[in-house]
Amino acid sequence: MAEPMAGPQLGQQVTLDKGTGTIRFIGETSFAAGTWIGIELDNPNGKNDGKVQGKEYFACKPMHGIFIRPEAIAKGKGKGKSPNASGYPGSKKEMTTSNVRRACLEAMGDGDWDNEKASELAATIQAEAFRLVKAAGYKVVVLAEVLAPNTGCAKSIKMLTTADDEVIEVEVQNSKGMTAYVLAVSTRY
Repeated sequence: MAEPMAGPQLGQQVTLDKGTGTIRFIGETSFAAGTWIGIELDNPNGKNDGKVQGKEYFACKPMHGIFIRPEAIAKGKGKGKSPNASGYPGSKKEMTTSNVRRACLEAMGDGDWDNEKASELAATIQAEAFRLVKAAGYKVVVLAEVLAPNTGCAKSIKMLTTADDEVIEVEVQNSKGMTAYVLAVSTRY
């Protein structure tokens, strides 16, 4: 049997006053200060589809999304069940990868490749990826870069990982063909 997790976790099943659901987002938002938990409800008892004020934090059916404060779960408004380790759809790794992919696309926008801004953009992506991966509970090293054609030193570092490491890898292109690559490695030490 799995040990209890400290605090809410991505993929955790919860029971709220509005019904049962799955935690799909944990982090800061642009709609209100502080940490929020985004939950995909099993039934349409929510307020949104994972988007608030035009910004997507997670994806779900309309009226299936709701955001609550972490304290709401801690105070008993939401009782959590730990997800199993069987790799079911919506696992912590899959949701973290999805959140990092969304952050990359958001940071790149519809911009064209710009050598002068590439390192600043890569630093922005790396900081946001680190925040998201850390919020998911990983002890991690994160590397990120914005790729020009035929480049990619972060990719070469992946070959240094071992079978015991948990790797989150995201490569995504914006509409103009600019590519962001993120490699997050959680080592077991």
